[in-house]
Amino acid sequence: MKKVDHEQPQAPRFTEFLTKQFDIFQQKQQVFIEYLNVPQPLSACIQEIAHAAGMFAAMDLLAKAQDRIDTNGTFTLNDEDTHEIDLLHDRLLDFISKQVFASFDERLIDLRPDEYGDLIEDGYNGGLEAILNQG
Repeated sequence: MKKVDHEQPQAPRFTEFLTKQFDIFQQKQQVFIEYLNVPQPLSACIQEIAHAAGMFAAMDLLAKAQDRIDTNGTFTLNDEDTHEIDLLHDRLLDFISKQVFASFDERLIDLRPDEYGDLIEDGYNGGLEAILNQG
């Protein structure tokens, strides 16, 4: 089996993608404030970013697995695929802890710390499934 490098060129691309997703959320946040005078809570931000990250992981995986897709449009995940999904998930956790939490207004934190893990998992897995379960 081929060893997967933890510092793949993918890492900066994924981090840039997450940064852009967070920027989009902040722009939408301003729209909520402008029109409703109410900001979205941290949970909404985490859910959106995690879902987008899962979709990124799935689309990237599909692009890399084109040669393994059968006539029915399906393929089986191999160990390298699973490892890459896990690496991106870990990078997502790092991004949320270092970028999102650090720049979010404490008054908008709406969940207990032990609830964020489930929210991230649900969002990331939902994004993966939205792409991988098509058809």
